[in-house]
Amino acid sequence: LAVILFCADLLARRKDRLSDFSQLTIPIVPVLILVAALIMLQPDLGTMIIIAFVVFVLMFVAGARLRHLFLMAVTAGSAATVLVFTAEYRMQRLLSFLNPWNDPMKTGFQIIQSLIALGSGRIFGLGLGMSRQKFFYLPAAHTDFIFAIIGEELGLIGTLAVILAFSILAYMGIRIAFRAPTFLGRLLASGITAVIVIQALINMGAVTGVLPITGVPLPLISFGGSSLSFTLSGIGILLKISSYERKKADGVVDARDHFR
Repeated sequence: LAVILFCADLLARRKDRLSDFSQLTIPIVPVLILVAALIMLQPDLGTMIIIAFVVFVLMFVAGARLRHLFLMAVTAGSAATVLVFTAEYRMQRLLSFLNPWNDPMKTGFQIIQSLIALGSGRIFGLGLGMSRQKFFYLPAAHTDFIFAIIGEELGLIGTLAVILAFSILAYMGIRIAFRAPTFLGRLLASGITAVIVIQALINMGAVTGVLPITGVPLPLISFGGSSLSFTLSGIGILLKISSYERKKADGVVDARDHFR
C-alpha cells in the first residue's frame, strides 16, 4: 500500500513529463528495487512479483510510453527468471506445477491435495465445515489454500461465487478509477484495485494448478490480520475516492455542509 501511495503521488506530479524515461523511472525504480530486495531477504518471490506488477499497472495508467514499459517488463522478467533458477526450492515449485504427479509425496503433495479438495466438493460441496482435506492433509488450508477448502465445502457454486465477488470488486474499482475527479485519484484507485485482484488471481491460479504455488493469500478471505487490515485500508481509500464523485453529482462542495 505504501508503494502504491508513493508511486501514484509521484506519477501524478509528473504526468506531463512521463514521456521522458528518467522522469518515469527515477526514483520509482530505485525504491522498487530496495523494496524488492527487502522482500527477497525473507524470501518471498510471489509478493515481490505482485508489487512490481502493480507498479507496472500504475505506469501504464499514468500514460507511460509502451516501449519504455516493454523494456522494463523484459528486464524485470529476466531478473525473475534468474531468481527462480538460482534457488532449488523455487525450481522444485516450478517443476511440481508442471507435473505434480512426478513427486506426489513431496513437491507435488500440496497441489495434489488441493485438487482432491476441489474435486471432492463437486457441484454443491460437502457442506459448510465438513471439509476433510483441512485436517492434516492440505497444508496451509486456512491461508494460502482456503479457496480449495471453499471448493470442498461449498462446491463449484461456492468457488464461482468467490470469483464473481472479486469480479464485481474489480469492476467497481475500475469504475471508480475512470470517474475519479483527479489524476491522483485515478492512479490510487487503479493501483489498489490491481493489487487486490492480482493477489486473488495468483492465489486461485495456484490452488487450481494453473500457476505455480507462490504462498500469496486470498484477499479478504485467507486467515491473517495484517493482510486483512491493509486490504481494508485500501478499500477505504477507494470508497473515499468514490465519495467525491457522489458529492460532485449532488453539487456538494464541502463535506461539512453535507453532514449538516
